[in-house]
Amino acid sequence: MNAVSKTGTVGSRNHILRREQEKELHQLRLRFKAIRVQCLLLEFAFPERYPAKSLFISFRNYYQQTSRLRDFTVARQRFRKICLKNHIRHNGFSAWLWQGYLAEEKQMKHVSIPDIDTFERQHRNEIPTEELPGVISQQMKQLMEKIKAAHLAPEITGNLHWQRKQLKKLIYLNRLLTKDSSVWDETITARLEKLDAKLGAWHDLQVLLQFIGQFAGLHPRGHMPFWLSQITRAIVAEQIQILESCKTTATKAPDLNKS
Repeated sequence: MNAVSKTGTVGSRNHILRREQEKELHQLRLRFKAIRVQCLLLEFAFPERYPAKSLFISFRNYYQQTSRLRDFTVARQRFRKICLKNHIRHNGFSAWLWQGYLAEEKQMKHVSIPDIDTFERQHRNEIPTEELPGVISQQMKQLMEKIKAAHLAPEITGNLHWQRKQLKKLIYLNRLLTKDSSVWDETITARLEKLDAKLGAWHDLQVLLQFIGQFAGLHPRGHMPFWLSQITRAIVAEQIQILESCKTTATKAPDLNKS
């Protein structure tokens, strides 16, 4: 009884520790995203001083590593929920995802941690406060034009992940503005954030499908796990539901020329 109790306690502690690590990783990624928006602003305001995509280079490797960890974490969570919802039995895939997570976690220890504090000190108030709203609005207008132009290119228009990244840039930039200088009102912001969350859920399922494809590739023809087709159909069905719900959430792009 004591042995079982101790094992349960250790397992519970490990679970709590893992959850705390996941929260810390999430907060770190949010900070990286804020840094990336700051880099976009500085490169837009001072193109001669900071060439495009130059400021975030020192953060990119570490951020990409956190993205891979996040992909494995979310894939495990999504997979577990879909299996429970659809009463699908599976063998081996959860363990495969866990091993992938541990491998990425180990790899992350060899990637140097960028100095975020120093970057923030160096570039704080580089754009004068009184000029900031105008710079942000101008960049948002440029970004909106980029999104509109992309609709002429089917290969980009069909890339929901690319469109979501542009949407997130607009949301983050608008958050930097005060309510008085905001490009659009809070109701539009709320709808855009809801749309972003739905596209994020769709992308999480897309990543899960990619992992399932990698796992399937480990099995010789004729020896594919029977549940792979079941889970694949269930994931695609959820993606279709998400995209259908996006139709009711999507809103007309705000006219930035009115700001």
